[in-house]
Amino acid sequence: MNAPRALAEPRSVKLTVRDYHLLAEAGALDDSSKTELIDGAIVAVSPEHTRHGYAKFELAHRLRLALEALGSALNVYVETSVGMPPHDEPRLDITLSSDGLGDDVISLNSVALAVEVAVTTLEFDRTCKAAVYAGHGVPEYWLLYVRGRVMHRMW
Repeated sequence: MNAPRALAEPRSVKLTVRDYHLLAEAGALDDSSKTELIDGAIVAVSPEHTRHGYAKFELAHRLRLALEALGSALNVYVETSVGMPPHDEPRLDITLSSDGLGDDVISLNSVALAVEVAVTTLEFDRTCKAAVYAGHGVPEYWLLYVRGRVMHRMW
C-alpha cells in the first residue's frame, strides 16, 4: 500500500503585465468590471459613484487649467493604465504624463504625477498603491480622500 502524498501548500502565482494583456486579449476579462494589475494580482476596480466621479473630474479639470496657465507640455489622463513591468499595471484615476496620444498604456518613465481618489479604498490606496508607485519610482503620488476632505501628497 502506498503512503498518502502530502498536499502541497497553496501558493499564489504572480501574473506579469504580458500575462494580463494576453488574458484581456483572449476575452477573459470581458465579463469583469474594470480591472488593474497590482503586484501580479488582478484587482477589480470599485464601482464609481457620484462623489468619486465628481472629485476626480473636478481635480483633473483644475490640473489641466493649471498646466495650461504654466505652459506645461504635460497631459492629464483620467482612468488610464500605466505600465509598470513586470507585475503592475494600475489604472490611475488621474495621471500627469509627458506621453502623447497613442494606442498603448502610459509609459512609466513619462509619469510626473499619479493621483488616486478614494471614497471607500483609502487603506488600499494608502498602503498597496503607494508602495507600488514608490517601488517603481513615480516621483509624486497624491491620494485624495473625499470623505475626509484630505489630500495626502507623497514623494
